[in-house]
Amino acid sequence: MTETIQQSAADVLQAGQVALMQGDWATARAAFEAALHQAETAEALEGLGLAAWWLEDATTASAARERAYQLYLAHDDRRGAARMALWQALDYLHYRHEVAVANGWLQRARQLLEGMAPTLEHGWLAIFAGHAALWFDHDPTTTRHLAAAAADLGRTLGVTDLEMLGVALEGLALVSTGQIAEGMRCLDAATTAVVAGEMTDLAAAGWTCCYLIYGCERARDYERAEQWCRMVQVWCQRWSARQLFAFCRTHYATVLIWQGAWSAAEAELLAVTHDRAADGSRVPEAAPAAGALGGNHCAARSGGIPFAGRPHARRAGSRSRGCRDCRGSGRSLPAPDSPRESGGARRRAGTPRAYTAGSGR
Repeated sequence: MTETIQQSAADVLQAGQVALMQGDWATARAAFEAALHQAETAEALEGLGLAAWWLEDATTASAARERAYQLYLAHDDRRGAARMALWQALDYLHYRHEVAVANGWLQRARQLLEGMAPTLEHGWLAIFAGHAALWFDHDPTTTRHLAAAAADLGRTLGVTDLEMLGVALEGLALVSTGQIAEGMRCLDAATTAVVAGEMTDLAAAGWTCCYLIYGCERARDYERAEQWCRMVQVWCQRWSARQLFAFCRTHYATVLIWQGAWSAAEAELLAVTHDRAADGSRVPEAAPAAGALGGNHCAARSGGIPFAGRPHARRAGSRSRGCRDCRGSGRSLPAPDSPRESGGARRRAGTPRAYTAGSGR
């Protein structure tokens, strides 16, 4: 009888993993919750955390990961505990904007991995640290080194997701230091791996796309952004990546603003706002483009020069640092969705897959 119950729990857990790989977040969540009803395991909690994250339930995601962290530690699984620490770092950065707490989780992950042979978690640690260096420390040089190390480790381990995400982050770092041609080659290659189906970790694939779009905006390469945005939108719809889909549509609206197609841009922004508000989701992604769009209309009515020539145009009274940070100074992009930016998109971002929760893969 006990073996039957245990097998049933294993089957439910496996069903949750399959649903995660298919982008069926609601089914995955239900499966992991069912598994937890039978037995509280770190693997089921890790899976629940990822499913809730994709469903934008930050409270459930964080609570599940913290408990999974505790259970992994209790079973002396340092790799599993490090994974959860990395996810907690990401959540504290982009959900709560608590940089010091995020850094604490990041350093804890580093400590847990010390002395171990190179593993996939070391690669994710490099990605997370590089991401934080670019977004919060404004240090693209450090980011480039960490991203390159992650890409090298991905190649060594034969993990395309880690390799391509590292390449994408390195590309964004290069663009941020003015090496635009080299950076864009990296970003184009990595995003091609996404749309070609080479990347199976949906979170890593999503973050790769985000880096590409930010790189285009930083370089003011709006023709490239227009070409990629539509392809990325198709990928988002295929995998039910709602957050990234909203992000892409918003940034495509920025492309339309630059082209002077204000009515089309307005239609995109209204669609994003409607879709995101319909299910109670936050819609910060639309703020910068909406501000620029409003400025364009005002300028057009008054006979002035539209904002379309000035990316991330500031609205009166806005705290946005977009204009200053996008002038090719070599500094990194402002932190997405941080208090210092009026509405950057919250990164839905590329870290451990469901890993097939608990496997490190």
